[in-house]
Amino acid sequence: MAASAPTGNLPESTEEPDLVVLAGGAGTRMGNADKGLVQIAGLSLAETLLSRLDTRSRRVIISANRNQQHYQKMCDQVVSDQRSGFAGPLAGIEAALTAVKSPVCVVLPCDMPGLPSDLPAALAGRLGHDDNAVYLHDGARPQPLCLALRSAAVRQSLSDFLDRGERSVIRWLESIQAAALDGRHWPENSWVNVNRPQELEKLVARP
Repeated sequence: MAASAPTGNLPESTEEPDLVVLAGGAGTRMGNADKGLVQIAGLSLAETLLSRLDTRSRRVIISANRNQQHYQKMCDQVVSDQRSGFAGPLAGIEAALTAVKSPVCVVLPCDMPGLPSDLPAALAGRLGHDDNAVYLHDGARPQPLCLALRSAAVRQSLSDFLDRGERSVIRWLESIQAAALDGRHWPENSWVNVNRPQELEKLVARP
């Protein structure tokens, strides 16, 4: 799945894709904190990400397994995993797909608060007629939790994948028709991922 440049292909529907924000992780590397609610400059990571994106004309769904009442204030609908024990981000996507209403949805992780404001449109626009998914490649590595999906087309394959005990996002993408969006034209600091307290400290200290 080599990265390729945006093609400008548009999904068949002109409806704005629903936006899914993943905030359901256990946060083990962050001291078991609910990462989506970790604060930076007075806003939570989830709020920081959403403030960068134009959500006025699209539904926002947040996947959260804790503190759902806080996330409800930020979005149209909160969903929780249908599988027990923090089964990973694919379980969050699986749950979110039950709430998605648009033919295409865009999935983003809450712990990458600097994602470009035009990334959702770029991911959805890269989705060709033969693709079931598009994920971001930042030029150095894949970022498989930044992706656009054909909502109905991938639901069953995702559930089947999880039923087999699989958890790897990139392996699931390899099992379906997935393309890559080349992200090298965006600044490198767009891809900062806050997994540990040290990374949060660096983000806070950054001018």
